[in-house]
Amino acid sequence: MIQLMIDFLIQNSVWSIFTCTVVVGSALVIRNRPGFVHLLCVLTLIAMLTPPLFSVALPGGDWFADYRPASADSIESRLAVTERMHLQDSNLAVVEPASHFDANRESVPYDFQAFVPSQESIENQLTEPGASLNLQPMASNNAASNNAASNNDASLFGMFPRTPAPGSPSFLLMIWGIGSLIYLSFMARKVIRFRRLINRTKPAREKMQAIVKAESVRNHLRRTPVVRELDANISPFVYLSASGPQVVMPSALADQLSDDEMRSLILHELVHLKRHDPLVRFLELIVTTIFWFNPALWVIRHQLHRSEELACDAVVADRLKSKPAVYAAAFMKTVNFLAPNNDQRPPSMVCTVGGYRLCRQRLEAMISGSNRVGVSRVQAIVTAAIALPILFAGFHAAPDSSGTKDNLVIAAPITTVADLGPNSTTYDEDQLQSLDLEVMKELTGVKKTPNIIFHYRPDDLDDEALARIVKINLENYSECEKLLKMKYEGVVHIFLYRNVNDLQRTTGTGAVAFSTGTVSVHQAFDFDSVHELTHIFALQFPSEEEAVSDMFVVEGLATTLPEVDEDIPIHTWSAVYQSKSRLPSLIQLRRSWPGGVLPGVHPYHVAGSFVGYLIEEFGIEKVKKWYVQSTEAHMEFGKTFPQLERDWQKWLQRREVEPEHRDHILAKLGVIPDKFASAKETVLFNGTSTDGLQSEDMSKWKVKDGRLIGTDVNTWSFLYSERKFPENVGLRVKFRLVEGRAISAMLNRTSEEVKSHVNLATWATYISVKDGGFIGTESLKVKPGQWNEVVLVNDNGTARFYLNDLAIAEHEGIFELSKGELGIGVEGGIIEVEEMVALEFSPE
Repeated sequence: MIQLMIDFLIQNSVWSIFTCTVVVGSALVIRNRPGFVHLLCVLTLIAMLTPPLFSVALPGGDWFADYRPASADSIESRLAVTERMHLQDSNLAVVEPASHFDANRESVPYDFQAFVPSQESIENQLTEPGASLNLQPMASNNAASNNAASNNDASLFGMFPRTPAPGSPSFLLMIWGIGSLIYLSFMARKVIRFRRLINRTKPAREKMQAIVKAESVRNHLRRTPVVRELDANISPFVYLSASGPQVVMPSALADQLSDDEMRSLILHELVHLKRHDPLVRFLELIVTTIFWFNPALWVIRHQLHRSEELACDAVVADRLKSKPAVYAAAFMKTVNFLAPNNDQRPPSMVCTVGGYRLCRQRLEAMISGSNRVGVSRVQAIVTAAIALPILFAGFHAAPDSSGTKDNLVIAAPITTVADLGPNSTTYDEDQLQSLDLEVMKELTGVKKTPNIIFHYRPDDLDDEALARIVKINLENYSECEKLLKMKYEGVVHIFLYRNVNDLQRTTGTGAVAFSTGTVSVHQAFDFDSVHELTHIFALQFPSEEEAVSDMFVVEGLATTLPEVDEDIPIHTWSAVYQSKSRLPSLIQLRRSWPGGVLPGVHPYHVAGSFVGYLIEEFGIEKVKKWYVQSTEAHMEFGKTFPQLERDWQKWLQRREVEPEHRDHILAKLGVIPDKFASAKETVLFNGTSTDGLQSEDMSKWKVKDGRLIGTDVNTWSFLYSERKFPENVGLRVKFRLVEGRAISAMLNRTSEEVKSHVNLATWATYISVKDGGFIGTESLKVKPGQWNEVVLVNDNGTARFYLNDLAIAEHEGIFELSKGELGIGVEGGIIEVEEMVALEFSPE
């Protein structure tokens, strides 16, 4: 048995050198995939505990035992694997720190959970068991000697049968055992010191507890960790205790952090829990106790700790990609907190930090977002193909290194249809959001189908109504699978409400229907669209790259699949918007989603029409690929995004629109009220002369071919009515800006200044406010060469603005009420006017 153990240690040590080379090489080649490198490290540790597929014959140097070569015909029979070694696990309570900094660690998209160490060596600041032991490995060569012996005692994996020399294997095993005891004693001492440190913790402040609770729900942790504070110069960390996971934050550091900064640090610690990193500490303890003499082990551990932190950093950076500066700020505050007080930090198992080089690399990566989250599909397949044969003994303890696939929780499929009584919990509640679990207190009725679990109030629905609703939603589910050409893996939870008001009251939201971004949908009984189900299905779109979808694409796909809204085709909405110059710039719409559209224009219609066009032109599979990598339109469609937008607009122009559909959409956009459309009209320009009009420089205004032409080279040129009109008045102007920067329409002008006006510029539109300010509409811009009809009204101080018969803006109490002149102006260009009319109406 002793010889078997010796051979096991030697053979697995040799194999670990090979796997270590693979891991280090992968880390150098795939620098932006720390999750993948971390997975390789964990698999390497597991492989060190399992028998290798092939043993390796080591030539020469048989200094520790007498061996004799076997005859050739006996070698094959002696290669059979016998019993597996069963190693006793240690009961040491090993904890996992929040972050480990290492001078050789590569950069990651910075994660604020990371705490930065001083540049001192890590020998005196251990984070993991034995992390800084600097032991010289024993030489261990295994070969055949020249001494002859019996062939009956074959080693476990050796290529040559061996007969141990008296005492030699026992001596080696004794040395190995002493080293293991020293290491365990060292770890026991660290555990004792760590427990003393933990005993000094105190309950965390309410704000910190609220952040931990919210982020735990968002990350779908099975248990919400207990968060405590500690008066010590240490970095934040997380560890496993008998009562569950614990998060510890130094009080002095917490005092320096903003809410967002504290959230980023806490998120880093929770990602460690999500990835099961604390469990890897126990695996490390076992492997290090056995293979403490193996230099490859220490290289792997170094790479493991490094990639572990980088992987967590990548997750946090991905979650906070809109706030990289916040993340970096929290990181630097942690650095400044730790570095000056290194000597004052109590020795513990959670104070290891890295050096200057690593800090710099992590900061650079977190700002640039260079590291990717998780393991790609190709990497997972290749790793499984290689690892499964090596780990043939059946170990499957490798943790999930995907890190951020929190928004995809797949339930086991249900194969029967059943009605369950109130409060039934036969499904896995861990896949549901806290909101889902909360509303289930009211929606106690449950009906299961193979694809959907329905939640409802038993008193709200009779059997017939429930069956009808179930049928509609199952049809929608099937329609999603058909349209998206995919099968959904798992089940969807649909929460049913009496009406929208009931949904909003119960959920505390303002939505008419919504999905939580995991596996649940909340909707009223009469909601029969595939929109929300599309969001759930899209979570399972295949992707080798990390998803960078934006809401324009997300909502566009979910809007186009139902094909209609209010019984009007999605494309018809956009076609009418286009006919009335209401289509927004898609680039600006994506940047400002869901803003950046004119009043009455629904951004979902625009996005849905564009995505629907792409599906018709390129197919759903290409659109799905673009969905998960939406910055790469040219890679999927062979055209840039602006080219696709132009093609879509030309495609819309060719679509036929039903008159009743057009009227419905125009009513939604808003038309000029009757009191303005039928107001008393006073013609200010009759197409023949400028009589009744005045300007500071009439040479800039002339009549040609029935049009009034105004010119200004640099600044503004204005033309006013000679007559003063009542306080409540309107102006209708049909014009085009031939070239230049802007035009202006004015009301209630006195000799001192323009009291009320609107400027329509090539970059935005502005309505004046009586206190001297302006209200801007960036989505409305004048296009040179295009004819427009503007109606501007002062209705008892309320500014009402219409363009091409449709409402643009309505702002109460911003116009001055004073008798004055009406006018128009042009800035740095040429304006042509066909019609200029004053509107007089009776205010209500």
